[in-house]
Formats: sequence, C-alpha cells, structure tokens
Amino acid sequence: MYKVSITLLAVLVLNAAEAQESVVITPVGQNFTNFSVLQFMNTSTPIWTVLTSRQPQFMCMVDMVNNTTENIIYFNRSWMEAGGIWEHHKCYGYVNNTRLTRDAMWVTCRDHRASYEATYEVLEFATENNTCGVFHVYSGLDHKGKDWYDLRSKYDIRVGPYTTCMAEFNKRRKNQKPATNLYNNSTCLHNKFWRR
Repeated sequence: MYKVSITLLAVLVLNAAEAQESVVITPVGQNFTNFSVLQFMNTSTPIWTVLTSRQPQFMCMVDMVNNTTENIIYFNRSWMEAGGIWEHHKCYGYVNNTRLTRDAMWVTCRDHRASYEATYEVLEFATENNTCGVFHVYSGLDHKGKDWYDLRSKYDIRVGPYTTCMAEFNKRRKNQKPATNLYNNSTCLHNKFWRR
C-alpha cells in the first residue's frame, strides 16, 4: 500500500514539475536520465544511423523529419539494401509526451507496397545539444523479444561529441552481437538516391 502511494506521489510531483532538457529520476540507489525524443527528432538535418547491433543490418539508414507536433513525428526512413537498391518508407512516431515516457516513440513505417514495420524506440542517451544519441529499439511485430541498439548522428561523425555517444553505445550494447558500421561518407552521403 505504501509503495503504491509513494510511487503515485512521485509521478504527480514529476508531472507537475516545469519542463526542462532532461529529467534525472533517482529512486533509492538508481539513476535514470529521461531524454526527449521529440527534441532529438525536431530537426531538418538528416539523422544517420551510424552503428547498429541489429541483425541483419541496413546500410546508410537515414531519417528525414518532415514535421513534428505535440506528440507525433512525421518522417521518411530510407536505407540501402544489397545491390545498392534504396528502400524509402513514410513513418510516424507516436510519443506519449509525459515526464516519464517522453524518451520513447512507437514507430510505424509504410513502404510503396503498403507493408508495415513497427518498432518501439527508446532514446537512452543524447548529447546536450542532441547532435547524436543512442536508441534501444524493440521490434514491434515479431514478439520474439528482438531488440538492438542504434547510434544515430546529425553531423560529421569524425568530429564533435561523437566519442561520447560511441562510449554510451558500447556500454549499453555490451551483451549483444558486435556492432556494424552502417555509414560511409562516399556510399551514403554522396549517393543522390537517399533523398526521395
């Protein structure tokens, strides 16, 4: 009974608090930082998936945000398949924009064949200016517990806070398969077909 009351009180206090960049929640010996996926995705800059522990992986995966609302992110997700064929999907991410869940989005994507892919994507780490972040992604359709980590970046990956994101990515995916580098400047950025 007391645990429920204390938890309810904590939720009410957090919901009443003024919005800020990120929230640190510290229940007895734990430290959780809650990042805003809306703030991370609210950009006109391409968001490249640089590293992933996903199997199989997709080369040159990039998200281009079209519009964001209070709780929905509309974007295009593209990647290159084997043989250099580009796949383009129209996606939207639903964000339950509360203090405790603003770090996650439920993503649904549709391609030209009207097939759907669904994932639950949690932003577990982001740099202070949201130039790169680490997402924990769960497959929403196969229900087999399939999950992976992505390191996503909005800038030239050779400079800046990329090393911080890399360290966070490696720390979080430590028990998963080796990471695969999905991004190559000459293959991805200079290929005109990713902009659809």
